[in-house]
Amino acid sequence: MKAGASAGRTRWLDLDLSRRLSAYFHVPDGLLPGGLIGALRRWQREHLRRVLLKTVNKSPYYRERIGPRRAHSLLTAMSSSDPLDLLSALPFTLPADLEQDPEAFLTIGHGEVDGVISLPTSGSTGPGKRIFCSAADLARTTAFFRNGMRYLVRPGVSDGGRGDRVALLMSGDRPGSVGDLLSRAMADIGVACSAPGFVPPGADGEASAMDALLALRPTCLVGVPSQVFGLARNERARALGESVSTVLLSGDTVTPALRRGIAEGLGCAVFVHYGLTETGLGGAVECPERAGCHMREADLLVEIVDEAGRAVPDGEWGEVAISTLTREAMPLLRYRSGDEGRIAPEPCACGSVLRRLYARGRLSERVPLPDGGMLRLADIDQVLYALPFVRGYAAILHEGQGGPAGMTLEVDLSAGNEAERASESLRRIREALTALPGARVAESESAAAGPGFTVAARLASGKADAAEVRRRQAKQVLIRQQFSF
Repeated sequence: MKAGASAGRTRWLDLDLSRRLSAYFHVPDGLLPGGLIGALRRWQREHLRRVLLKTVNKSPYYRERIGPRRAHSLLTAMSSSDPLDLLSALPFTLPADLEQDPEAFLTIGHGEVDGVISLPTSGSTGPGKRIFCSAADLARTTAFFRNGMRYLVRPGVSDGGRGDRVALLMSGDRPGSVGDLLSRAMADIGVACSAPGFVPPGADGEASAMDALLALRPTCLVGVPSQVFGLARNERARALGESVSTVLLSGDTVTPALRRGIAEGLGCAVFVHYGLTETGLGGAVECPERAGCHMREADLLVEIVDEAGRAVPDGEWGEVAISTLTREAMPLLRYRSGDEGRIAPEPCACGSVLRRLYARGRLSERVPLPDGGMLRLADIDQVLYALPFVRGYAAILHEGQGGPAGMTLEVDLSAGNEAERASESLRRIREALTALPGARVAESESAAAGPGFTVAARLASGKADAAEVRRRQAKQVLIRQQFSF
């Protein structure tokens, strides 16, 4: 039996929440007035008041957007109302605002900044986003990682290589990075953590990553969904699966087919994490029920809003908007994430009081169809990753005069699908693509042109195509705009 995987049904996030709230309200642990849910709502109200006061007084951006008079009116109403009900009176913060002037959001002195994370701009020019963190901000994220990871690993001393070992397939060499904070969190509970980094592009890069992992023999992998999926479809996946018992996926959408492919390929339990760099990296993580990510509700207030910015009921899909409650360096109010999500309307079977979030990709990754529907890249993931011989793909969007006219998928096959089986694989791929909503599947690339939205498929061939597919691992799906279609 493989080592790893936290035993029991302990609600680690709830335990940490209870301890934090008990210390804050100066009551013995477990004796919170109004119970854990009531105390949490009171905490959220009081911390939202603090954030509003702090941002209006210290952030040039919010001082201009909200103003003292409006803030005073909101603070008066916050004494007893549900904090989520009051958020609608506040303006949204947009990613473009953060790109334009990151320092306008800073609420501490530069000497108090303990870490700066730079993110690329969404356009072709501009300085990009710079996310400032204080030492306390980083410590809170580390604590969240520590408690969330206890669902996946067993605390204890990793002695002689016999204890649990985490391998992080992300950046870990920069102070304040995910790898740095996760390493700190694992050290706190006696679990070894190494950061081999992202899987390099190409077959040689994947082989090198697999060599490193087989030498490390981790019991837990943390990585980007498409990269871990590629490893699970690698010819040496079974050898890696001999040590790996749990996987945590973060940084992109996880469809049921992708999760199932990793679970079957590595023989492990697959968990999902949701988070944004802008709001402090750690955001929400699954418990052993693996039915939605429990949100970090003492630190984040999460709303789901429609295109007009109106809150939607729990259970309905919309855009995830986040307000930070405890960020010292760079608090954000109603930050529109660009992610599509929904909040589960019912409590989790695990018994946690923390609400659960489901995410299904970026809003910008939706393709409008002539029939008024939407084709999501998660739809393509679900269809292609369900095929046992597919290891990855690139999506190439073709633009017509009236908007998107079609898409070509370059599909990368796993080992064992040589030329004699390629035609049958391609036939099965085209057959599977018929399940995509509102799209016509071309029987060949030459037949791709036609009315409506057409999806064509071809197999990645040669080193150039393979490299193109591998670049998909850095971001879930590569879309190249082509205007000559």
